[in-house]
Amino acid sequence: MKKVVQILPFAFFLFLMVSACSPKYGIYSAKAYLRESNRGTQQVNDNNLPAGSTRLRENLLYIETAMEKPPVFTTAWIDQKAYTVQAVKAQPNVTIGTTKDSNQEVSITVKEGNQLWQLLLTENHTASLDTAARTVVEKHPIVLTGIWKEKSFVYPVENRTILEGILYQ
Repeated sequence: MKKVVQILPFAFFLFLMVSACSPKYGIYSAKAYLRESNRGTQQVNDNNLPAGSTRLRENLLYIETAMEKPPVFTTAWIDQKAYTVQAVKAQPNVTIGTTKDSNQEVSITVKEGNQLWQLLLTENHTASLDTAARTVVEKHPIVLTGIWKEKSFVYPVENRTILEGILYQ
């Protein structure tokens, strides 16, 4: 009986460690980037007044999974704006630009055997949230919603890196 009592805390600790290391909703990591670029030429209307913005905001989202198929994403919420998501398999090691503040090259690498997915975003003006998901979206700048093992999930992405912009001609 003493041995069982002595082993029980160790077994509980081991269980906590294994569950902490397992991916949440099949996602090992999620990385978010924002690239703000300027169009090279400002459009004007017939009265020679600026028409539209010269700023282009491009959100780049990548996730790493251990499976051949990612979770089913229904919506990405970025700054409380909804986007439809399509996951596309990406190369396992990809360079996407340089950081704006320190000009360091940004490369995404994944653990051997894992898959890298780029999430392609399209504006969605009809998406809605339930009350629980709305609370998460209000607290985090980027939130992914979807289905994992036939259950809905809400996954906040904690950090977003600002990338150096591209000048369009």
